Amino acid sequence: MPVTVREVAKVETGAYVRRGIAGESGEEVVIVTVQNQYGANALKTIQGVLAVLEDVQANIPQGWEISPFYNQLDMISRSINHVTGAIIIGAFLVIMVLSFFLGNIRSTLVVASAIPLSAVFAFIFFRLFGLSINIMTLGGLAIGLGMIVDSSIIMAENIYRHITEGRVSYIQSVINGAKEVGNPIFHAILILLAVFAPIFTLQGIEGKMFIPLTPLPFPRQYSGH
Repeated sequence: MPVTVREVAKVETGAYVRRGIAGESGEEVVIVTVQNQYGANALKTIQGVLAVLEDVQANIPQGWEISPFYNQLDMISRSINHVTGAIIIGAFLVIMVLSFFLGNIRSTLVVASAIPLSAVFAFIFFRLFGLSINIMTLGGLAIGLGMIVDSSIIMAENIYRHITEGRVSYIQSVINGAKEVGNPIFHAILILLAVFAPIFTLQGIEGKMFIPLTPLPFPRQYSGH
């Protein structure tokens, strides 16, 4: 005759086996982690969570307190500030170096103006393609601005050389100087784009990591999970 467990022991539903403990300042606490979905704006998500916490804090029982102990917003803000500062310092150094080697303030200002103008157009495309300003996009912008400054230096220096030679009128010197190096600069930029083109086709984890550098108006499919 079979013997059941209830005949030899008391059976009841109990709590789950404890597998860990969380503490802060020597006291036990309950940790709740909020994580945004893939593709969501982390800054907006964090700001939304903080706004909800203010409402929840006013309605929780007495003796309880909700206190964020780790906020990714601080790290994101510091990282963006560091990258932004690096771009500003780089632009300043470019202006200083250009003024030293070109020896002409007008040529220096023309080349230096390519930096803010390019950034403005880049932010316009950010808006059109729904990209946010983050570490990856700012890093790609810094690389792009460096490429643009290189081409601008070549163009401005060659035009300045034609102007100083004074063989033709001012306008014609500008046209001749631009035509002389226009095609080489254009093909050099195409070569640089070809180098970065494989990034646009990355799949899986790598594709998710570098998608801020690929301003496509539609989501890509990934083979990774």
